[in-house]
Amino acid sequence: MANSAFLQLANPIVTQKSYLTGWRFTTNPWQFNLRDGTPTLVASTTAYSCDQTIIQSEEPNNVEFSRDITVANTLKTNIVNAGTSGRLAIIQYIDRATAAGMVAIPEFSGRMFGFTNTSTVDVKMSLLYFSTDTPPLAAITSWGINPTFDGVFTEIKSANDPVGTLTTTPNSVQFPKYDLTAVPTNSHIAIVVYTTTDLIPNQAINWADVSIVRGPLGVASNPQTADDVLRACEFYYQHSYDNGVIPGTITTVGESHTSLHISFETSGPDSWALMAGVLSTVYTTPMRAAPIHNYYTSSSGLIDNVDWTWFEYDGAGAITPTGSGVSPVTTWEFGNASNKGIFYPRAAAGTSFGALTAPDPTTNNTRGGYLSNHHVADARLGVAP
Repeated sequence: MANSAFLQLANPIVTQKSYLTGWRFTTNPWQFNLRDGTPTLVASTTAYSCDQTIIQSEEPNNVEFSRDITVANTLKTNIVNAGTSGRLAIIQYIDRATAAGMVAIPEFSGRMFGFTNTSTVDVKMSLLYFSTDTPPLAAITSWGINPTFDGVFTEIKSANDPVGTLTTTPNSVQFPKYDLTAVPTNSHIAIVVYTTTDLIPNQAINWADVSIVRGPLGVASNPQTADDVLRACEFYYQHSYDNGVIPGTITTVGESHTSLHISFETSGPDSWALMAGVLSTVYTTPMRAAPIHNYYTSSSGLIDNVDWTWFEYDGAGAITPTGSGVSPVTTWEFGNASNKGIFYPRAAAGTSFGALTAPDPTTNNTRGGYLSNHHVADARLGVAP
């Protein structure tokens, strides 16, 4: 199907602001999984796929997902095993800061737009609210036309609890009138779209646009630029890698650098060392909470370590690399962390990044060096506090 034809169907004239993040999938950044069309298997039954999108399957190792670059970069899920039960769900957890704006509005409606590659698929949508900051990654505990949700959730059904049907031709299904008046303030909200049909092997669904909007009628989400969507997704998760590059990949693209300075350690021929004064990261977008933060080496993808390199400059234009290695972040003195960044004021006493001979003033030699690293900051509900 041509992208232009698909997008024309996916973008009706009437649109509204959706309270979901990244679920107009054509602009989802795919920060932490492959975005080149390569399928990824959902290990066991649950996994974050693209940004703000948990996939849960009824049977373990039964679903793979990919960014369908042939159909407008939609999210594609596919059944891979010949199991008798092939139902699945996509789930988004909405932080209470965003949910507060929803609770203030008594009525919402949902809409899903997409298609399946063979036969038809029946789908339903439920809205859940919960108070814990650590919800389970798997929202559904048992499956059926009306599944059972984990006990931390309270379900709100759409008016008349309709079943929508996806066909092999792109179409939209409506889920009208969710009443939020009973939702306590300071709640998180979850949206769960699940199939009630047992999917067959190699049956795929292309998820194009799922929206939750105010009012009695579910309509498409407002178009957003890719940059706007990325910033919204970074409220929950961000890193220094290119989008679609799996954390821990060996790459220098996007890495951060920190200068090293020379410190006099002891007397003797190897009395000088390169030391780091500070290690810090300021997040591109303030996050929903102080995240789980990890550094990675660029040279080997080693978690909770940073690379170091030092060199010698002879004053005449020649720069000679003279040492390199990795250093664990555990050797640093922790300063503070928040939803805006993390700060280590200094390397722990006695930590050095390679011993140097003393600078020779007669040759005007100068020593210098730097740290290099990638970082990941993860505040996704279901994964991080």
